[in-house]
Amino acid sequence: RSIVEDLEKVRSEPSLREALLGWLYRTPLQGSLPAMNDDQQTVFAFIEEYETELKKFDASLAPEFQSFLSRSQPFETCRARAALLFVESYRDLPLLSWPYLLVETVVEMEEWFVLWRMRHARMVERMIGRKTGTGGSGVSYLDATTKYRIFEEFWIVRTLLLPRDRLPPLRQKALYELVGSLSLPPDIASQLD
Repeated sequence: RSIVEDLEKVRSEPSLREALLGWLYRTPLQGSLPAMNDDQQTVFAFIEEYETELKKFDASLAPEFQSFLSRSQPFETCRARAALLFVESYRDLPLLSWPYLLVETVVEMEEWFVLWRMRHARMVERMIGRKTGTGGSGVSYLDATTKYRIFEEFWIVRTLLLPRDRLPPLRQKALYELVGSLSLPPDIASQLD
């Protein structure tokens, strides 16, 4: 195989961002899964309940929330973002602690990229000042790259988090706790067949 074929194969596979958003899309949200008949209704009910509580807590965040979880987006995007908000909000539940840790690790990884970009810009500025560099750009461009985010949703969601005592009530709490059997409740398991 040639290098070009290898590159084409890699390009045809989902990126890490796409894989994580796909995983979030499949994450149980309020006990609901994408395969369930009432999933869309459950997701939008969670979004509405969360938005109601957010407006009571800090109304100035409502426009950002509406932009983040707009119904004008494809449902897959909206559900993945709602699941991200769900995981971040209920991260203390045993079955959401690992997903939260994964999200936190991705944010930390991206933070390291941002810090590297910032340090690189300072090093360039120290070496050549504000002149154009060998790549045709200068410090101004490098400074602008510190605003880039690959996992933008993972950062935005943190602005929208409510205090634990303001969170919407959790439905099917037993699904997210390590109590008794680890198998799914029969009504949920039957939806997956």
